[in-house]
Amino acid sequence: MNEQEPLDPLFDMRQDSPDTPPAEPQPTGPQPPEAPRLGILHLLVLTACVAVYMGITQSLERGLGSFGWTGFETGIFRATTRAVQAIGGGAALAGLVLWIARRRRGMRFPVHPGEFLLLLIGTLVAFRLLKFVLAMTIWPFDATGPGWTLFAVILGLAPLAVLGALWLWAVIKIKIRRWRAYLWLLLGANVAPALLGGVWMFAISLYVYAAIRGVVIVALLGVAVLDHGDGKRYPWPHWFGVATKLSFDLIELGSMADFFLLPAVVT
Repeated sequence: MNEQEPLDPLFDMRQDSPDTPPAEPQPTGPQPPEAPRLGILHLLVLTACVAVYMGITQSLERGLGSFGWTGFETGIFRATTRAVQAIGGGAALAGLVLWIARRRRGMRFPVHPGEFLLLLIGTLVAFRLLKFVLAMTIWPFDATGPGWTLFAVILGLAPLAVLGALWLWAVIKIKIRRWRAYLWLLLGANVAPALLGGVWMFAISLYVYAAIRGVVIVALLGVAVLDHGDGKRYPWPHWFGVATKLSFDLIELGSMADFFLLPAVVT
């Protein structure tokens, strides 16, 4: 019997035996850096953003109070609402800081639906704070002049343009149908108050707006539950954005209950 000739290593199938597992293919080209986990630095940034939000809003309240504004009465319910609102507003601002930091490090952000929500809410809060700051600096000195008119036009149109562009970006980038449906619902929920127009001062409009907010909250919770049921895994910024959006919707419902629903029940 002739001796068996050794096989060429290229065709030797014995190399695939369990004792010698095949090497994993190595990626080629530059790889994006891994997304960092939630750490102490993120919590410090969140704390700083909450402090900034509270400082600006409280300065506005004191400034308006000096002009005889009575829309900031004290009370346990409103104090609690303001504290929760400060946490939500600070979280939204922290989302903007996270977006800037990750883009500077070459990371793709936002990617997941909750991250787009975080960017949308952060932009909205940033425009609100800018409006507060300009109101404190322009209103006392130029309440009816051209400066106030320019301020009203810029801060009335600029947020609509920027938020509209961010919303369109989110609709294009997000491929999950349930999340795209939620974004369309969110658009309708924000357009509906404008459509109420002249009847906004009637009581029914407040109940309609509260019902719309309730539908948005239930829809967001439903989408999150469905994602969990499908076994989808998201990084922590996604859930951070979902929680921030829920807090803002709950704050709006709480504000309406404070200014309208609760007095109606008491009387």
